Amino acid sequence: MTSSIHELYRELGADLGLDVPDIASYHSGPFSTAVVLSDPGGKFTAGSGAQTTQEIGVENPDPTAAFLKNACLEAGLDIHEYLPLNALAGFDLRPNNKNLRLCAKLNSQIIRVSGVRVVILGGALARRSLDFLDIDRSVAVVEMPHPSRRGRANASRNGQQGSTMVKAAFVQAKRIVSNSGANK
Repeated sequence: MTSSIHELYRELGADLGLDVPDIASYHSGPFSTAVVLSDPGGKFTAGSGAQTTQEIGVENPDPTAAFLKNACLEAGLDIHEYLPLNALAGFDLRPNNKNLRLCAKLNSQIIRVSGVRVVILGGALARRSLDFLDIDRSVAVVEMPHPSRRGRANASRNGQQGSTMVKAAFVQAKRIVSNSGANK
């Protein structure tokens, strides 16, 4: 038996043949909300925090992580409650249905084991992954634009800006968690 969700994520990822980054240790649980973004990028390509740190988390050294951390905290969601995941969980994966299906196996197991009450899907690729996720019906799903600067800039709905939509998704998640009695 593994001692943490972090070890389980690595083990299940390896069992599926995926080269997954670690989940940052400061995301320690108990978890209430999973946030699924697109992918960690290329393992040896400069650009995002996942490539730099070899882990996914809101304290990575990139603007998207910083924005997510602020949105999380503004909504009253502690970062230890936040479970970061990617629709394409491994490094260097092509965004096709075969890879989305494979990574959804990993994400579905992690979501079930972690006790997450809400899954926030950030961006088009994360929304596509919902077709392959096998999660309990009691887990709420909330959609938002991808939280990157470009994703927020390209998003608009009913006159709302992308930044507002991302922050609203976290507020909605916190409300769902509070109403379900999770992590009280």
